[in-house]
Amino acid sequence: MNREELTYLGVLLGSIPVGFVLKERGPRWRQFGGAAVGAGLALLTCGPHLLHSLGTVLGTWAILTCLPRRSGGAALLWVLGYLLFFRTPWVWGLPEPPPYANALQLLVTLKMASLASDVQELREAELKGVTSEETRLLIGSLRRVPSLIDILCYSYCYLGLLTGPFYRLGTYLDWVWGPPGPPALRRLLSHVRWAPALGVLGVLVGRAWPARAVLDPQFGARPWGARLALMVPVFLALRLRLYVGWLCAEGGCVSAGMGAYPKTARARPGQGPTVIWERPKTDIIGVQGCGYLWGCVSTGMGAYPKTARTKPGQGPTVTWERPRTCADIPADQWDFESIRTVDPWGTEVGRRFRGGLRRWNMTVQWWLAAYVHRRGPRRYPVLRNAWTMLVSAYWHGLHGGQYLSFLTVPLWLAAEAAAEGALSGYFGVPLDNLGGWKGSALRGLQWFLKMRAFEYLSMGFVLREAAATLRFWASVHFCLHLVPLLILLTAAAAGKGREKGRGKGREEREGEGGAGEAQADG
Repeated sequence: MNREELTYLGVLLGSIPVGFVLKERGPRWRQFGGAAVGAGLALLTCGPHLLHSLGTVLGTWAILTCLPRRSGGAALLWVLGYLLFFRTPWVWGLPEPPPYANALQLLVTLKMASLASDVQELREAELKGVTSEETRLLIGSLRRVPSLIDILCYSYCYLGLLTGPFYRLGTYLDWVWGPPGPPALRRLLSHVRWAPALGVLGVLVGRAWPARAVLDPQFGARPWGARLALMVPVFLALRLRLYVGWLCAEGGCVSAGMGAYPKTARARPGQGPTVIWERPKTDIIGVQGCGYLWGCVSTGMGAYPKTARTKPGQGPTVTWERPRTCADIPADQWDFESIRTVDPWGTEVGRRFRGGLRRWNMTVQWWLAAYVHRRGPRRYPVLRNAWTMLVSAYWHGLHGGQYLSFLTVPLWLAAEAAAEGALSGYFGVPLDNLGGWKGSALRGLQWFLKMRAFEYLSMGFVLREAAATLRFWASVHFCLHLVPLLILLTAAAAGKGREKGRGKGREEREGEGGAGEAQADG
């Protein structure tokens, strides 16, 4: 492991004990303590380059103030535009930012675009007089427009600061103002128990099969099969390292209670709760302007349900029922789906290409779907997927190899959909329901192709440069570009054949019907 990876690992492991401390403190401790720890980490790792993220945050706040009705689109353009400025320092005569500053800028970009879009929808709902809980689910459980202090604390919260996961402002505020989450130690140990073994295996595989071997002038002299096979351990080492980082990042959130919701909330990665769910509701007399139903003081003194009809100094004036608290909900009825970043088992054994994408970097996948994919052309799904992959590639960086990989994804998505449709039409049942050895063989083939496609595309991320990526793909004759093209052509030909057969059958039936009518007339 190099120095950069060791720094990330130290940040991830250090965040776990901090989480246990802040979890049991009051809201102000979680809000300002979490932001102080995060700002300290950012300053320590990024130095003066921290100003890039601060400028992005302040610019987003200015957009929320000056363009309240168009803040979502304007903020998205602002944060993506600033990324271009950030990644081209040589053009502006600025020093090159360290990799930690790049990681921080990526997460701040996601947070600011999400925050601005949610705030715009909140304002539109208020103007229309819509205040239902269903609407609040769509805007990340926001109750009011956040202040600059809220935005800064959200932006620099130490949880997910450099590695993710991404979480919405509503999820963050639920953590700050809500009661402490469920007991976390046993869940944390269960969550990260495989991380050490995966980390060691990833290091060993990476050393045994280095990706840079493809740049060796003698690489082209290897047999075609050996050249193609190299991408298997290269992608294995890459995803094992990412598994370790993401699992440890999720572990930091688990220890702090970030993203903990009852299972009845049906939380999704990145999005948070998707249905109305029961939460403790308290009202603190004499504290105004908070806007959050869990109260505004860190000690909880004077907190009663609104049904208690409290008065200043007197307290409750009617008999009241103590509401359900986190302690009343069994630990096994909680989950941390809202901050779940990766599903390693689903990634490894899932057979669909699309499913593999959805189980990988899941919170960012939701962000892309919610704030980018929905803005694409709905009538042209291939173009819509290409637009989403283009933005994803741009977010990841300006390296040409990444663009080549991302822009190949829509080709594989289209090929998979066409193949499943053709097989369903041929066998009369979806591939999922096809029994016997044929169904097993076809599903196994689909998994095999999915894994080879991901390995092939991963070379663009590992090599980064477009020339190196194209050199490797050319060395294996662009075989996994040709395969999806052949699948599309075969599926199209099969579809035309079935259509022609159905048309011929209709003509024969119509001819038989006409002959019968003629005999009846005779």
